[in-house]
Amino acid sequence: MLNPALIPATGFPEPASHLSQEAQQYFRDVFSRAERDAMCLPTVEDVDGWQQRNTAEMRKREPMNARLLEHYAADVQTIQLGGVTVSDIRPKRGAIAGKVLLYTHGGGFVGGASHDALDSTLPLAEETGLRIVSIDYTPAPKADHTFIGEQVLAVLTALYAEGFLPSDIAIYGDSAGATIAASAMLRARDRGVPLPAGLVLWSPLADMTCSGDSYLTLADSEPFYKETFLATGARCYAGKSSLTDPLVSILFADYAPGFLPTLIQCGTRELLLSDSIRLHRRMLDNGVDAELQIYDGLWHVFQFKPVNSPEAALARARTGEFLLRQLGVL
Repeated sequence: MLNPALIPATGFPEPASHLSQEAQQYFRDVFSRAERDAMCLPTVEDVDGWQQRNTAEMRKREPMNARLLEHYAADVQTIQLGGVTVSDIRPKRGAIAGKVLLYTHGGGFVGGASHDALDSTLPLAEETGLRIVSIDYTPAPKADHTFIGEQVLAVLTALYAEGFLPSDIAIYGDSAGATIAASAMLRARDRGVPLPAGLVLWSPLADMTCSGDSYLTLADSEPFYKETFLATGARCYAGKSSLTDPLVSILFADYAPGFLPTLIQCGTRELLLSDSIRLHRRMLDNGVDAELQIYDGLWHVFQFKPVNSPEAALARARTGEFLLRQLGVL
């Protein structure tokens, strides 16, 4: 039974006892109720404020990204594809010829950049042997969901123009990036653009109305953020569109016919648990080849927070198996 006396020490219930030492230590070192609850956000209309916030957050991550670059020694180049800046990442051991993995980073729609998301790209590139094209889309509210979706499609169609086939390409994203990836695939399908071989969603924000049960039941267990952050980022991303627009809230989309095979991963200690469960059911009901993997006791985007935990390595291994199978490598 949980000892209530432990809660004030960390601000959250203690990490699940079955988790690895690495995961438990990360939980205690990184998460803080005070920091979570004191998060101060710009208004939806404050484009400069969001840009300044993103710059400051990325500056904090620079030492971590430098360590990752040194450890993985990947070849990371900044190039243009379809008029969009991307980070072209090739693992140290060499990339599998003729295959490429697209990636859309997280950051609540309002933050991050392709060069800043190395914890979610370098390990997976090294472990799978896949070249990763990490898309440097324009964050909200400077850009809305339509503009961002067009950027992703521009990169995809540029790869097709280079000679890649749909069977040569897969796509993944985490958090807001998972939403962006799925939305872009819906746009592609509706326009008759060939879909890649597979899609992986790590902790997708599927319902911008935040109506899932876990927004209530896990409100005090979610260590990263409060619902306010998700709701504000969602409004920035939606722009003038309704939060229930299927290309904004992917939970409400029609996935039939012809959506690509999808793997969804999430943890049981995140507000977005309901989003993953409901999205998976929605896809199954629409005839999609969809798989849901839920990891007990784990938090938002645990696949790389921390990179070195056995739990993260296992989730990435299962992600890699799915991707390589869909790409015809396994």
